[in-house]
Amino acid sequence: MSTESVSTQLVDQRVRNRIIEYLAMLATHESDPLAWDLAETINQWEDWVHSPAGEDQFLCPTYSPDECAHLVAVDKAWSAFADATPVLLGDDAAEMQRPEWRVLVLAACAALEVMMQRGRLPEDHQAHGSVGA
Repeated sequence: MSTESVSTQLVDQRVRNRIIEYLAMLATHESDPLAWDLAETINQWEDWVHSPAGEDQFLCPTYSPDECAHLVAVDKAWSAFADATPVLLGDDAAEMQRPEWRVLVLAACAALEVMMQRGRLPEDHQAHGSVGA
């Protein structure tokens, strides 16, 4: 077992990369919608984001202000979809017909586009440099 300490920034960079993966999954759901379980997919957001998300959760230098704003928008859309669905999802395809689902996917696509301007950050060392708005 390693006793090596990992910095908060490095953990944040790793979380950022998982969020990018999550957004990509939502953005490409139509190409293979049956490849994953909707309930698991929706719940996975909370593996990486404490909802309700605020600007204090996505801080520089790991996130730019624009990335932060987009991720907060994704969280709001995620909450709206989660609130619109039953606790136990039955028919994934039917749930994905809800207007809240489309809003969530569009928010995820917009956030992914913004985040991919910088892309994934290193998982083995801290990224350096400034981020733009």
